[in-house]
Amino acid sequence: MFSLRRFSLKQPISREWSPEVGSPLSAPISSLTLPLRLHVLSSSLTSSASINDAAGDTRNHQLDCVFCRIVRGESPAFKLYEDETCLCILDTSPVSPGHSLIIPKSHFSCLEATPPSVVAAMCSKVPSIGNAIMKANGSDSFNLLVNNGAAAGQVIFHVSNYKVVSMEK
Repeated sequence: MFSLRRFSLKQPISREWSPEVGSPLSAPISSLTLPLRLHVLSSSLTSSASINDAAGDTRNHQLDCVFCRIVRGESPAFKLYEDETCLCILDTSPVSPGHSLIIPKSHFSCLEATPPSVVAAMCSKVPSIGNAIMKANGSDSFNLLVNNGAAAGQVIFHVSNYKVVSMEK
């Protein structure tokens, strides 16, 4: 079970919010666990091309993409969860405590360019991460946002579509 305990809000949260040292949100990722069962239905698109696409756009890997730099360990980020496919980090400009982003480790600029298996892997983490964040800050709900394309508000063109934003009671 994914659990973040001993985290409480003792003061109003500002836009510069970050987890306190010693809080569960500052715990090393190795101490956090999620159920890793993922069942992906087979697709008729299982060709060598689509399998290679699951590795992301390596030919045009964005060297200036902030999320790619975070994945490569070249930029700092507070990691909540990480596996071979995706990474969950706290947002640097949170709108609420626990505002986080689930991003693929491979570079895909938009949702429609992301292989279904990668989208499924990202989506499978939402319930556990969302529940842990709600439990940690005492909320009872969260929003899940998908900003796909400039007109939809996407500003970093690396799929970061799954934003878990907990709502206060």
